[in-house]
Amino acid sequence: MIPGAPIPTSSEPGNRAAATVRRIFIVGLLGCAALTASAPSPAQSQVTDAATVCEAGRISNIFVDNRSIYEIIDGDPFRWVYRLINALHINTNEGFILREVLFGEGDCLDPLLLDESYRILESHPFIATADIYPVAQPDGTYHVVIDTQDEWSTQFDLGVSFDQGLQLDRMDLTEENLLGRGVLAQVFLRRRREQRDKGFRLQEPRLFGTRTDANFGWGRTRVGDFLEQGISYPFVGEVGRFAVRQVFERRDQVFTYSAGDDPDITNALLPYRDEWAEASIAVRMGRPGNLTLFGAGITRERIGFTGFPDDVEVAIDNDFGNTMEAPSGVHDIVASQTGARATSRVNLLIGQRNVRFRRVRGLDALDTEADVQLGTDLGLTVGRSVGVMSVAGVPSPDDFFGRVRLFAGHDPGNSFVFARFAA
Repeated sequence: MIPGAPIPTSSEPGNRAAATVRRIFIVGLLGCAALTASAPSPAQSQVTDAATVCEAGRISNIFVDNRSIYEIIDGDPFRWVYRLINALHINTNEGFILREVLFGEGDCLDPLLLDESYRILESHPFIATADIYPVAQPDGTYHVVIDTQDEWSTQFDLGVSFDQGLQLDRMDLTEENLLGRGVLAQVFLRRRREQRDKGFRLQEPRLFGTRTDANFGWGRTRVGDFLEQGISYPFVGEVGRFAVRQVFERRDQVFTYSAGDDPDITNALLPYRDEWAEASIAVRMGRPGNLTLFGAGITRERIGFTGFPDDVEVAIDNDFGNTMEAPSGVHDIVASQTGARATSRVNLLIGQRNVRFRRVRGLDALDTEADVQLGTDLGLTVGRSVGVMSVAGVPSPDDFFGRVRLFAGHDPGNSFVFARFAA
C-alpha cells in the first residue's frame, strides 16, 4: 500500500478532499444498505412458494442446539470447574445463528445451502464445532437440526520483554462474541520501542440486522490518533452474487531513523500521517464451483508530514521514553524524506474460482470434522492513477498498479497439498 498525505483543514483543495472522503463513506454505507435491502438473500432466492413442489422436500421446522463450552460428565472430578466456566460464558444467541444460516422454515431443502451454512458457522472463531443435518418426517418434510458448541471467547493478552529492563509491550482485552451476538469488542495498549498506541475496536457482523459487516476503531498514538472505519457486504459463501466494501483508515505515527554519530542521540523520530480510503463493488457469475468475478473500485492513498520540523524528536540512549526536541542538524538530515504524496486510482478486478470442499475428520483436531477447500482460486487487480481529488502542491504519481493472487489445493490421496502465491 502506498501511504497518502493528510487532509488540510483550511485550504480549498483540502476541503474538497475531506468532502470526498465523507462522500466515500456515505456512498459505501448507502450502497451496502440499498443492496442489502433490495437483493434477495441466498435462502430467499430459493423456491419458497408454498404451491411449488420441492423435489427433496420442504423444511418444516428448525431446531437450534447452541451448547456451551464444556459438556458436563457425571463422575468427572473437574466438573465443578467446567460448570463455573460455562456459567461465566454467554452462549451464542440462537437468533444470531438463525440469521447466519442460508435457509428458513418453509424453504425447499437444499443440501448446498446446508453445507454453506455449516461453513459460515464454522468460520466464526467463537464457535468451536458446528453440525447441520436434516431429519426426515413422516409427512415428507424435514426438520433441520443446527448443533453448535461454543469456544471460550474472552481473551486477555499480556506481553512483556527484557529490552533495557522489564518492559510491558502490550495488553489486550478482547471479547469475540459480546453478549452472544457475534460482536467483537477490544481494548488494547501497545508499547514497543517507538510505538505508543492505545485504543479500542468494535466489529459488528450484523449491522441493522443485515449481513453487512461494520468495524470501527479509534485511539491515540505517540504523535496523534488513529481512526479505522469500514462497511462491507461480503460474498455469502459460494452462493453470494455481489459484494460491496468501503474502508477509511487514518493513522498518525512516526518513522524511526538510527543515528550513529552522536553517542547520546541514538534515534530520530519523524512524525507523519498515513491515510487510505477505498470504495469497491464486485459481482460473481456462474454456479457454485465455477464462479467468475468482475469488480471495480476507487482507492485513495495519502502521506504527509505536517509536523515537520517542529514535532521531530530524538531518543536518548535507545530509550524511546526519554526524548527531546530534535536539533536543527537532524532537521536538515531528514528533510529530504518529507515529501508528501497523494494518489487516486481506478481499479478493475477479475477472478475465477473453481473450488470444492471435502469434509474430513481429524485433520487439525483429533475428533472433529472440517471442510477442506480444494481446487483453484485466481484473482487479478489492475489499477490506473487518475488526476482526481488532487491537492495543490502535493505530487500525485502517474502510475499503474497490479496485483495477482493464486490459491491451489489438491488431495492426491490421504494427504493434502496447498499452494498460495501473491505478487
